Amino acid sequence: MLFLEEGRGLKILQNGDSLKKWGDARTKHIEVYMILPEQAERVKPLLSREAVDLVSRGQAFSLCAVEDSEVCGAVCARFSQGREDAVEWISFYVAPSHRRRGIGGTLLLELLDELMDFMGGELCRMEVVFSETAEGIAELLQAAGFSLETEKTACAWRISVTALADAPLLQRNPSFPQGLFSLESLDHYQKKQIYHNLKRYDADYLSMEELARAHPKLSYVLMGTGNSLEACSILDTQEEGVYCLRQFFCTRNHTTAALPVLQASARALLAFCPGEAVLEIPTVTESAVQLVRHLLPKETICQHMVHAVLDLHERKGLLHGLFDCREQKQREE
Repeated sequence: MLFLEEGRGLKILQNGDSLKKWGDARTKHIEVYMILPEQAERVKPLLSREAVDLVSRGQAFSLCAVEDSEVCGAVCARFSQGREDAVEWISFYVAPSHRRRGIGGTLLLELLDELMDFMGGELCRMEVVFSETAEGIAELLQAAGFSLETEKTACAWRISVTALADAPLLQRNPSFPQGLFSLESLDHYQKKQIYHNLKRYDADYLSMEELARAHPKLSYVLMGTGNSLEACSILDTQEEGVYCLRQFFCTRNHTTAALPVLQASARALLAFCPGEAVLEIPTVTESAVQLVRHLLPKETICQHMVHAVLDLHERKGLLHGLFDCREQKQREE
């Protein structure tokens, strides 16, 4: 089996038979394989870093599409937090040479079919959040019956490390307060204390495992008296050459603590990362948007996010029709 990586084949072993075989005039002959936890590291060219981590821990479900012994796409989903009848789509990719040929739709149908079987038909909702610039995703989801809404404050801000050097954030007087530490300098027990502090403030957006895997040189925390957490800036490698601010926090009564941790992370990016590398900062609130606009250069690229929802109760007739159509074509082969 070949996995695509920037147009080149990356050879890996083929394990097991395909789950389904599906073909029509556009897709020719497609086989769909489940990606097992032990295979997750080998599909990095196709899945996001978050998806690879979740699949490898058995916390997400992933499929890949194969055409003529070449993997040309992959999709990954996990159960929504706090709900056992809903899933969120966290990663999707179709190789550029295979787009606009129905492969994405095939993956989406197979994913829904497998999850429906696993849930005994009790799956009620699927959600997707994606960038408005993502090619073909909106059209695919609308055709599948998703309702789409552009988020006003949910954005992904991107800036190169080179441009970060001129950011207003670093033009302010540098601050090095006592209690400012890189994640690299902390042991496991201290990281666990940080996690519990975040949980106490209902700001534990990262799991303990994700915090432990955060970039140690780029992530900073500011600790107060009694090892209380006053602020943190946690970064992780999203993909090669892209670093994401995964967790930002400061206590309500100590907003001045935000500046030292953000400055420290920015200085670390300049020191340890190449100039062409990119920093991505997701925002979901208006206050976070205003902070980004205040501290980063005006030319920072902002990509709004789109929230798509598929109510499987409302669309059950549509999905059954799509599944029946697919099965009829399979019988005709």
